Amino acid sequence: MRYKILLVDDEPNVLLGMSIYIRKNCKFQTEIDTAGSGEEAFALLSGASYHLVISDVKMPGMGGIEFMKRVSARFPDLLMILLTGHESFDALYTAIRYPNVKYILKIEDGEKIIAMIDESLESIRLLTASGDAGVLSLLGGIEQYVSDHILEGLSVNVIADKFHFNPSYLSRLYKNHRGDQLSNFIKRVQIQRAKELLDKPGSKINEVSDILGFSSPSYFISTFKKSVGITPKQYKRTANP
Repeated sequence: MRYKILLVDDEPNVLLGMSIYIRKNCKFQTEIDTAGSGEEAFALLSGASYHLVISDVKMPGMGGIEFMKRVSARFPDLLMILLTGHESFDALYTAIRYPNVKYILKIEDGEKIIAMIDESLESIRLLTASGDAGVLSLLGGIEQYVSDHILEGLSVNVIADKFHFNPSYLSRLYKNHRGDQLSNFIKRVQIQRAKELLDKPGSKINEVSDILGFSSPSYFISTFKKSVGITPKQYKRTANP
């Protein structure tokens, strides 16, 4: 499969250099178009289908942030990477708020930028491999990973990083296909494992809390009670009368 990428930057030399570098180093086959402004890029997006957009933040006219907001509103599933030459609170804040947007500094070495591009295209490959069946297979793999590694302090962010997804996008994908939040699934697995650990004679509540990666025993106790209806201490009494 050949992935279509749109590069957006007001400097022609940057566009040429990035095009050559991505074609040479990206692990996927790519077809790259370029645009010298946000306005030109938006016009291209309106007439063709792309898998990934990589845009500079600072451009004359329609800047990268405004361009990103317009693209996200019109094409909510399109993945984007914002490039900036310096630490930009606006760019970072935007990337956090929009699930399909990532953010990286231009001064990062080329390998890191290529890695982010590869991860973005890999996520597309996984989702389009076999349509809904591919998504369900992916979610099944994530759930199995959670079950196998629940003692490693898992979170949505950790899992998203492991499977090369934006955390917000992965949460939305999971909710759309499972009808519940991924964070709730993680919590259910934690509670089930907590029960198994509490069933063991001599187990201590503080130790179980630490093993499962809870921030404090009090938070573990409140989470357990909210899920099970009784405290871990009460559960131990029923499990080990």
